[in-house]
Amino acid sequence: MKAQDLAQRIANLPPEKQALLKLRLEQQQKAQAESQFSDRDAAQIFKIPQRTLSDTQSEQFPVSFAQQRMWFQDTLGANSAVANNISATLKITGSLQVTALDRALNAILSRHAILRTTIQTIDGELMQVIAPQVDWKLPLIDLQSLTPNDQDERVRSLIQEQGCQPIDLSKDWCWNFKLLQLGPKDHILLATFHHIAVDAWSFGVFFRELSALYGALAQDRKSVV
Repeated sequence: MKAQDLAQRIANLPPEKQALLKLRLEQQQKAQAESQFSDRDAAQIFKIPQRTLSDTQSEQFPVSFAQQRMWFQDTLGANSAVANNISATLKITGSLQVTALDRALNAILSRHAILRTTIQTIDGELMQVIAPQVDWKLPLIDLQSLTPNDQDERVRSLIQEQGCQPIDLSKDWCWNFKLLQLGPKDHILLATFHHIAVDAWSFGVFFRELSALYGALAQDRKSVV
């Protein structure tokens, strides 16, 4: 049907039918306009702005109730503070690339903001202060010159010393790592976290990530983590 014929037929319609046709056309146009609102347009409108922080800019957030409780517990004395320490040891047998292990630990620190967090009082309010990065190197303690018996005694002493060392949440990181070398292919990694940062489940996540990241870095390949 030609446009002129269609226009003539519309003109010949009774006024009430012309009004109805106009209403239906308006509804159809509105529906078409809404259907053209693509996912891309929606993404642009509802897009969450990306945080832009410099390498030296920290973030601050109020502490949670659980964090406030643990912070208060730590203020009661050394015994209470040490009660929040969670420690584990990882015996590593075989060729170890210490540099790759150091890089893997630093990658984990970069991945998880809680591991770059201290708890500070700012304007009378407890706040989490998240550092943008951590300048840290894995301490290596060489015990190769000791006899096996002396090594065992020294290892036990270092494990106890680290596990019983209070962590000052206002200035210390909520973790502590040391690598002990007993021989060319015999190492022990000491890992201690404050409970404000990890629990038993997340401790397992930490070791899984460490294994994946170390394996990738040691073989110079991209990690899937």
